Amino acid sequence: MAEQRFKGSWILKILIVLLALVLVAVIYIPDKTWNVERKLIETSRDNMLALYEAENYHYSKTKRYIPGDSLETLITFADSDSALIARQKIGQLTHELSRNLDGIMQLPAIKALVPISKSLNEITDELNFNSRYFSKYEHIAAQSDAVLSGLPRFSSGSVDFPNFSIMKNYVDSLSILKERIGDYKLQNAALLGQRYLDSLNAHISNIEMGTVTRAWNVEYDKISTLLKDVKKTDIVLVSTVADRTKKFIDRIKASMDDLGRINLGENIQMLQMQKDYLNQTHESFLTQQNFFVSQNYGIMQLNEVDSLLVKLSEDNLYCPDTFEGKHRYIVHYRPDHAGIVVECPNLLDNFQKQLIAATAPLKDLSLYPVVGRINGALENTMQVMNETKDKYRLSRYSTEILLSMKEVEAEMKQEMENVRFYRYVKRVQTFVDTVETEKRLSALKPMIEDVLAPMDTLADHIEKRDVADIEKKLNYFGRKIQLIDSLVANTSQIPANVRREIPPFKNSFENVYAALNEIKSAINPADAQKLRQASDEIEKSLVKTLNGYHERIYGVFFHVEHTNHGFVENGNKSWEER
Repeated sequence: MAEQRFKGSWILKILIVLLALVLVAVIYIPDKTWNVERKLIETSRDNMLALYEAENYHYSKTKRYIPGDSLETLITFADSDSALIARQKIGQLTHELSRNLDGIMQLPAIKALVPISKSLNEITDELNFNSRYFSKYEHIAAQSDAVLSGLPRFSSGSVDFPNFSIMKNYVDSLSILKERIGDYKLQNAALLGQRYLDSLNAHISNIEMGTVTRAWNVEYDKISTLLKDVKKTDIVLVSTVADRTKKFIDRIKASMDDLGRINLGENIQMLQMQKDYLNQTHESFLTQQNFFVSQNYGIMQLNEVDSLLVKLSEDNLYCPDTFEGKHRYIVHYRPDHAGIVVECPNLLDNFQKQLIAATAPLKDLSLYPVVGRINGALENTMQVMNETKDKYRLSRYSTEILLSMKEVEAEMKQEMENVRFYRYVKRVQTFVDTVETEKRLSALKPMIEDVLAPMDTLADHIEKRDVADIEKKLNYFGRKIQLIDSLVANTSQIPANVRREIPPFKNSFENVYAALNEIKSAINPADAQKLRQASDEIEKSLVKTLNGYHERIYGVFFHVEHTNHGFVENGNKSWEER
């Protein structure tokens, strides 16, 4: 019995370990696969955007796009583009100068002065904004006015502590220079920085910290009294001015305390060191290599397009998802036209194969050639009318004949597309031909959406042998032709011998009726079933491609999803339109 319990306990332990491993796998593996899937999608879409922008940049310079099999040309072009190189160099020099200014702003004495200016401005704004509430209480309004009249001593300057005021103002100027470095030409910005540092060096050793601190303590008490009085009123119900202003005056007090503890001698040495760095940067701007570039305004950050171009590499040319192998992105454009599509190739080879298989039974539908013959017969009729008009100079005799001929010609060109049977046969034929050479989802998806319903409708027409709409339209054209023949025969302005020579247009139009009879004979009810089956398979292929494929990993429990990552067309991202 004891032996059985012993064995059972080992089995139980093994089960516990296995279950623990399964639990870890269930928690860890899905999260890992989701991260992999998300990374693939993000990388692929970033690649497409980079290629799209690179193609458009190349087009803006050369008026031509680069085909998909020569995308390396884009990398070479970006690497050698002088304007892009110049902007990149400006950015590098701007960052170099910005680092110098940042080093200055991080000096303890400078760093302590920065919050003072910002907080003084915040206090002034708070008191001015809340003056409408203060005006209800005369004593509070008076206290606020007194505070506002005293603050300029610290913000603008005072004869009691001129060196402090000058220091603070130059620190403010340095801060503005750093924040708005893009508003200055680089050489000018470096010179301004040097000038500000010279002024700081001249005054830092004479800063009147004792006088400033005592003056601020008086102002601090004055503001604190105001805030206490505000808190005793109903102003606190509509405004947080008391709490916010308290935060600002405490920040100034802390900065004053920090400034008082700073070893100014050490700061003078550090300031001189930073000045040397800034001088070196300015001298580098004046070298032959950088002189012309540094005469431009600073660029702290390249725009999105430039950032993509300078990072363009061979990795951007290929989709990172290699489920169907390593494939380049698809680039499609029309020669001599602005506008390009960059598309993810993922799953599209298989998508095209499925569509070709689905449409194979439709490749040789008997309706295609006979519908084409209707086109040919109509075009022949129009050609005969135009030749007759020119040969016999009908425009000299009758404007009515001329207008009637133009009218029927325009209708023949335009209105056949309104005949559903005719239009749907042409649409199906176009789609079947297209899938032989096209695999882009951006092209095929809208075509599929446009062709599925017509395929079903066309199948109904074929089953019923219903060509009534096309027959009706052709009879309409036939009547129009007969009216023109009648006009020609009965227009007295046309000489009788000329009228006898003009052949009736209905003779050439008879070929249209012959083609119509061919359609009636060519209709095969079995084609209806082919259309419906093909429609189902086409729709399944599209849905499968849009939903993606699941690749099993770690046995049967987990999978990685592979999807098509979309396309960029004329600046529009397909993944943002869903």
